Amino acid sequence: MTSQVSIFSLICMGVTAIICLLLPVTFLFIWKLKYQLSFKPMCIGAGIYLIFSFFLESLFTSYILYTPHALSDYLWEHSFAYVLYGCLSASLFQDIGYFFAMKKFQSDFPTQSHALFFGIGFGGLEMLFLGFISMWSALSLSFSINSSGLASYLETFPDMQSAALSLINSPAYLFLLTGYERILIFILRLDLSIFIYTAVSKKKYLFLFPTAILLHALFLLPTLLSQRAVFGTGNEITFIIEGVLTIFISFITLFTFWVSKKFS
Repeated sequence: MTSQVSIFSLICMGVTAIICLLLPVTFLFIWKLKYQLSFKPMCIGAGIYLIFSFFLESLFTSYILYTPHALSDYLWEHSFAYVLYGCLSASLFQDIGYFFAMKKFQSDFPTQSHALFFGIGFGGLEMLFLGFISMWSALSLSFSINSSGLASYLETFPDMQSAALSLINSPAYLFLLTGYERILIFILRLDLSIFIYTAVSKKKYLFLFPTAILLHALFLLPTLLSQRAVFGTGNEITFIIEGVLTIFISFITLFTFWVSKKFS
């Protein structure tokens, strides 16, 4: 059994980290320069991510899933209940955050460009936290393992055995797929911005708000089913899931273009 993280895995981690850093930063400055917008919509988006997703959703999920009680036992024992909870909790917390922000600060979102700048703030900070920082942490851990050797590292940090073995045994391409998924989710954030902006700015199209929640939940469904190994495990399942996500985000994005033209 190998005792080091492969060079290919390190390269893939590095590529993913760079993508997750440069993509949101590039979008931010292009959007700022192209439309001459204030940074306020972007900052509101980033703040909503911190409050509704990073703090409130995480706190709620920590209680529901990781505090010993009958509901948490039920969710862990029943995969479909777990998946349903995951889809609804994420979509509801995050999309209600979108709706609250665009309603509360409606004067700061006079156009779709402002709404998309909000999505760049929300999705960009999420990408930095869950993409760049997580990959940077994985790289740091990998270099520590490779420099000291697995056995020596685990003697010093025995609690890190599971994380260390995961990095060593995971195929290199999985780290690239992590970056690819972060890109898809970033696109989803922009799509949701248009749906919810339209629902808030034009009351007769309020139905687009629950539509956004539904589409968001459906997008999360394949990944959560995969996490619970509902369809089994293996490389084939992984690539099928990524293909399904790609097709679905393409559909949502095309739908978003139609919404932006139809209801503008």
